Amino acid sequence: MLRALIYCLAPPPPTVNLVSNKSNVVRGKTVPNGTVSIKINAKVYMGRSDAKGLFNIKITTLAAGTRLYVTVTDKYGYTSKERVVIVVDRIPPAPPTVDSITSKSKVITGKAEANATVIAYVGSQKIGSAKADKYGKYTIKITPKKSGTSIKVVAVDGSGNQSVGKIVKVRP
Repeated sequence: MLRALIYCLAPPPPTVNLVSNKSNVVRGKTVPNGTVSIKINAKVYMGRSDAKGLFNIKITTLAAGTRLYVTVTDKYGYTSKERVVIVVDRIPPAPPTVDSITSKSKVITGKAEANATVIAYVGSQKIGSAKADKYGKYTIKITPKKSGTSIKVVAVDGSGNQSVGKIVKVRP
């Protein structure tokens, strides 16, 4: 009975804005003037919410997939249940490398971020794509292109982040 009463008195878990692998601050909203605790692995970051319940707590930049456990303790000493937040990937992959392409080439090969989707374009037209293997190697099947044609190759990671394009001219 007492346990049920405590759960009724405990504040709801804080609302937390998106946290990415570029973030160095965790922002959100909770009860006014609460003590917010963020547990990341073995480290705990603490901060307070303002009179409107808003909080900003500085953290170190984290790897995508890291779990944050966020709670708030209100002015009466009651602590909320944990809100689990997972760090999302917002960093694009490096541009892929592209091996030499000739006017007789039927494939484009090179290296990209492991498991990324590699896409080749001539202008805005997609001419082929392939998934890089666990080592980053990829092979895209294409129809041969004329000498001098510019082919742009990009890598897209599992989170949808796209690299800068690598532009290669088809050699004779």
